[in-house]
Amino acid sequence: MSFNLQFLRGYVEKLLDNQLTNEELGTSHNFFEVLKPAVKNREDAIFGYVIGFVFGQVNNLFLLVGRKPTQEEIEEISKAFTKRFLEIRSRINETFT
Repeated sequence: MSFNLQFLRGYVEKLLDNQLTNEELGTSHNFFEVLKPAVKNREDAIFGYVIGFVFGQVNNLFLLVGRKPTQEEIEEISKAFTKRFLEIRSRINETFT
């Protein structure tokens, strides 16, 4: 059983949208500010957190259905991420406090 690729892309996009809200990014900025000096570059830490969070949620989706993603699904997930890398960086920088 394969997920509809449009559904999978939409799922990743929605997760990214949720993580890029002012509220979520503000919380992330505050969290990583508290971790100074262990975190030298807050923007990179938040970028990694956003990507890791979304990847974790997608991984959980596949765990729920009891299988690993197909190569086609992996490629679709990767496209959804890479298409938005610059936007993610931009939103993080816009919300820098």
